Amino acid sequence: MPTVFDLLGLNEAGEGAGGLDFLRVFVPQDAERSRSASKRSDLGPIDLSSSASTQPDPMARLDVGEGFERATRPIEERLGGSHSPWLFLLGAPGAGKTALTRWLLFKLCAPGEGVRGMPDDLVPVRVEMRRFDEGHRRADGEHTFFDHLDREHGALSMGLRGESLRTLAGEGRIYWIFDGLDEVVEENRRRRYAEMIAGLADEHRACRGLVTSRLAGAEIARPLLERAGFATFTLQDFTEGQRDRQTARRLGLRRMDRFGMLLRVGGDVMGAVEVLPEGDA
Repeated sequence: MPTVFDLLGLNEAGEGAGGLDFLRVFVPQDAERSRSASKRSDLGPIDLSSSASTQPDPMARLDVGEGFERATRPIEERLGGSHSPWLFLLGAPGAGKTALTRWLLFKLCAPGEGVRGMPDDLVPVRVEMRRFDEGHRRADGEHTFFDHLDREHGALSMGLRGESLRTLAGEGRIYWIFDGLDEVVEENRRRRYAEMIAGLADEHRACRGLVTSRLAGAEIARPLLERAGFATFTLQDFTEGQRDRQTARRLGLRRMDRFGMLLRVGGDVMGAVEVLPEGDA
């Protein structure tokens, strides 16, 4: 079965789609709500004294039994929906989890784009969990997600680090993307990082976030995240219609690239003719 990157294909230079091209080509998948892995007795009481806006979605905390609604819907609806601002997204290898996080980054950053149901001023940050694990192992002392982003963004000369990053998080304006939790091989470290993510979500309740993982390897993290208010969804395979739409968009983008190349070449030729001496022209 082709992966999402096979569907997206390459551009005329033999490179993968990037930036706005990726937004034009990628068709987000559907997702199905997954039954909670935790029992109510394991989760403790819900604090009824807190305001409703700071409470996790009860549907994310409970095994709701026979009446549980498992409808499959577009992932974009799930991301901006009312289930929970924090999602745990499971998927098979090659299902397009990382591609989806890349699409979400572009969607929240590109002018005129956005995800329905999400605030317009959200700033996405992506933590690749394999790289975070490497940094955590090398660190002498405490190594938080903020520390990791300070280093990663600093290496790229990005200003989204330090006090500005922490201020945005305090204002609830960060969309946290933790990609590939399953790529942390050691179970004790995977559990520790899931606890750290849950703690960050609890500390910054006004923020939103997404954690991705393969189905295999999610068993340790899932109860911890659901207890923190995460709603779990399973990413579905691309439908035939979604594959056809991506293929059509990719082919259309290639035709636009070729047309643009012809225009550039034509313009260069005309410019060369204009500068020739009159007798040579």
